[in-house]
Amino acid sequence: MRCSTWEIPFDCSRLDGSHEARKPGRSHLVGARSALSPCAQSSARARFGVRVIATAEHALISLLALNGLRVSEATGADIEHLGLERGHRTLTITRKGGKVVTIPLAPRTARAIDLAIAERTGGPVFLAADGRRLDRHGARRIVRKTARRARIGKSVTTHTLRQAFITAALDAGVPLRDVQEAASHADPRTTIRYDRARGSLDRHATYIVAAYVAGADR
Repeated sequence: MRCSTWEIPFDCSRLDGSHEARKPGRSHLVGARSALSPCAQSSARARFGVRVIATAEHALISLLALNGLRVSEATGADIEHLGLERGHRTLTITRKGGKVVTIPLAPRTARAIDLAIAERTGGPVFLAADGRRLDRHGARRIVRKTARRARIGKSVTTHTLRQAFITAALDAGVPLRDVQEAASHADPRTTIRYDRARGSLDRHATYIVAAYVAGADR
């Protein structure tokens, strides 16, 4: 596979062990919001350490951190299932339980996948060194290696990146039902556990309803 490279800024401060202690009903999330954040803005490079990783690694980490995929969903992706739908780059994957869904790809994720597959027209998106499909163990090694390159001392796993996606989506104000669907959670209570601000009075529905009613009365 052609090995181009990408520069990716890492927010190492998110993984310095300063996270909150585990609480009942909450996810234990190390560097929840931006673990190995491939979605950080390039302007952050002045503040964050810059590391260079191969495009296949970038594509894998982008799918885990920007789409919140389970490792099996990412490693099971096939080139034939990449597509274009109403202007969106897409990937059709098989979810936990065998459900087949089509998900959109952020532009940077689509670019990383394009570079990772190079001129291949079929087969797995991610290949191991022996040319066979990358398995979950290989994916976990890639994430651990990338974390070491970023000089992150805490444990970072494939699931850490999925957790980071869910928490970041909730922090950004994405509606719960949309995050639940993106994460493929059968029960919304599973998604709610990742919401670090769910007890915040600033987000209480009364303010939104009052503003809506006031607007309707004008």
